[in-house]
Amino acid sequence: MGDNGDEWEYERIGTEREKMNVELSFHELRERLAQAEAWKKRRGEIEKELASVWVEGGDSPEPPSYAAEGAHEEDAAAPAA
Repeated sequence: MGDNGDEWEYERIGTEREKMNVELSFHELRERLAQAEAWKKRRGEIEKELASVWVEGGDSPEPPSYAAEGAHEEDAAAPAA
């Protein structure tokens, strides 16, 4: 609005500058999206490393007995499909 509130100022929208900013944003988003699969793969690798337990000799220990028993109890408690 103008100084007295009774005038209008016109502003052109969709200028080349605005279009360039939008295109730049799209370009940045496309680059980040292209990296998403690599990030997912790396996350899986990290989770796998964190899930493994290292013991002397490099072997993984046997799961505790209660872990195996719990799995059987859950299977028995689940209704048949």
